[in-house]
Amino acid sequence: KNSFHNQWKVVFSYSGSWKVEVTNDCSLTDASMCILCDTEQEALSVQSVLQSEPIKFLIDKVFRWGGYYNGLFIRWIPALATDKVYTNEEVYQALFTTQQADLIKSLLKEEADKKQAKKDAKANKPTKTKKIKANGSKQDTRTPV
Repeated sequence: KNSFHNQWKVVFSYSGSWKVEVTNDCSLTDASMCILCDTEQEALSVQSVLQSEPIKFLIDKVFRWGGYYNGLFIRWIPALATDKVYTNEEVYQALFTTQQADLIKSLLKEEADKKQAKKDAKANKPTKTKKIKANGSKQDTRTPV
């Protein structure tokens, strides 16, 4: 066990999907990092910032190289007061100019629209089915899902 195993902390991995967990019952592996906190409320506050829409955007689009997060990125996120859980809008207002926030929101919307269009196209793509002809042979046909 680490010396801070039982201390409140916000834990996240160097790789994989961005997931931030709050715990006071774990040690770390070589592939994870944490921010030590004095209380659970403080840890939940830090988690709310790191899991916010704009910070997740920066982590995924700016601070990730080859599937791994640059460990230094955490130093580039300004510390906010840890006495509350933040909403996305509060993080945008605290850390970004209106122009920056609008740009991030626009890029996120564009990405969501592309994902939805791809999902819709896949749902409307004909699928291959097999029908049995009257004589017993199989015939491939395309039918919409």
